[in-house]
Amino acid sequence: MLPLSVSTYVEFHQATNRAFDPYMPIVVVSAILGGIVRAIFSPGIHSLSGEWAIAGSLCYVAVLAIGLATCVEINKQIARWSVQSPPAD
Repeated sequence: MLPLSVSTYVEFHQATNRAFDPYMPIVVVSAILGGIVRAIFSPGIHSLSGEWAIAGSLCYVAVLAIGLATCVEINKQIARWSVQSPPAD
């Protein structure tokens, strides 16, 4: 596999951000809400399936918190980079 040039990587990253950024909040929030709904409609919140649904929702809350603190900020920074002259570092 050939390594990508920095300019190619920046161009690819910016294109994927434009494609995925509008949908990621919808997907993550839907997963959280889906887990909550699953827990409510399971045999009970204290049943095994209800507990797993709540655990899954909590994991997606962690994904949301970590993603907002790290990935979103990195993506915003890369979105401002120039493809023709990316940062040297």
